[in-house]
Amino acid sequence: MKTSKGIAFAADFLTATMLLFCCTLVIFAHINNSLEKISTDYKKMRLAENGVFLMDSLVKNNDENNPLMGSAYFNGRLKRVEQNVVDIGLLKKTGGKSEQQQFNGFFVKSISFQPKGKDPQIIFEKMQHSTCIGIERFAILKDGFSQEKGKITAVVCNEK
Repeated sequence: MKTSKGIAFAADFLTATMLLFCCTLVIFAHINNSLEKISTDYKKMRLAENGVFLMDSLVKNNDENNPLMGSAYFNGRLKRVEQNVVDIGLLKKTGGKSEQQQFNGFFVKSISFQPKGKDPQIIFEKMQHSTCIGIERFAILKDGFSQEKGKITAVVCNEK
């Protein structure tokens, strides 16, 4: 009699232990999956943040040596940079220098501009396969003596 109770207790204990082990395994797998998703979402958020900062710098600053960091139109008569007025001629100079343009943790894959009601014009584009995000910014596009409303699009990608 004692052996049948012992066997029943051992089988019951073994089943409960296996069930506890399986539940613990499922919980750890779920936690691991959640942490990976949070990490991926955080990287995408940082990439979007860096892209927005880059676009903000592009339309608010003027840098003749590095037009990607600032292509705002410099009004010589007023002796100041006009914010949200982008000098397309200056921005087109970016094309040749795009290969060296690496930032901390990301790079610019492409820059294009699209005047209102017209087709987009790509200034430069690099082929790269990584996580990328497009950032659009509306601005006044000034090319020589003409200016029109449009949008500038920058595609930024993670280095890895």
